[in-house]
Amino acid sequence: MATLVHDDQLDAAPLRRGRPTVWAAYGADAARATGDYLFARAFAGLCATGDMAAVSTLSDSCLALARGEVLQRAQTGDPATTPDQYLERCRLKTGRLFAAAASLGARLGGLSAAETARMAEFGIALGLAFQIADDVLDCDGDPDTTGKALGTDLLDGTVTLPILLAAGRDPEVREVVLRGAEPADVLPTLARIARSGAVADARTEAERHAGAALAELEGLDGRVDAAALGAVVRGAVERRA
Repeated sequence: MATLVHDDQLDAAPLRRGRPTVWAAYGADAARATGDYLFARAFAGLCATGDMAAVSTLSDSCLALARGEVLQRAQTGDPATTPDQYLERCRLKTGRLFAAAASLGARLGGLSAAETARMAEFGIALGLAFQIADDVLDCDGDPDTTGKALGTDLLDGTVTLPILLAAGRDPEVREVVLRGAEPADVLPTLARIARSGAVADARTEAERHAGAALAELEGLDGRVDAAALGAVVRGAVERRA
């Protein structure tokens, strides 16, 4: 929750799942304070376990998150960003956070070090699948379902996988990214992105990472509820909100 409150402030997002964000409702100062409070609560809860290695896992993921955010800012409006650079950003911003959640659950649930490491890899793959699917929704989701307007990333200059793939195929999409999109550009550009095949290819990439996440579960020999976690993976790539 802390990351989302701060993310909404950084992106100046008015809505989160159809409801006003903390930033929109109460301003930037309140959003910063709320996000900081939630981060502090997370660390306080983990410190109560007495497991300092677990605290280190969470702190490392928070540092990765900050690095990913800086990388995203550096890539803003740059259609020359490669898919690999995009994936590294997603790995830092989202994958490492999901990995922390998965590995902490494994560690505190009594799994071995090797099994905990496998759960961390599961989290990385799930996070990548989730983030790519989320970026696809920004290009072709239903605003009534997602709770936010289409093309938010395009307007912000955030170069996501479907935007990058389309920019490499369609000079007009590339030009919009370079000069910065205006509201009137959104729908025509999103249509061009879809026609380029970039949305479909980005979905395929999300499915690839979902498959990698499911493969990690297969190696745990019944030590986790693979059916429930598998449903989480499927939900991440098949969701419409």
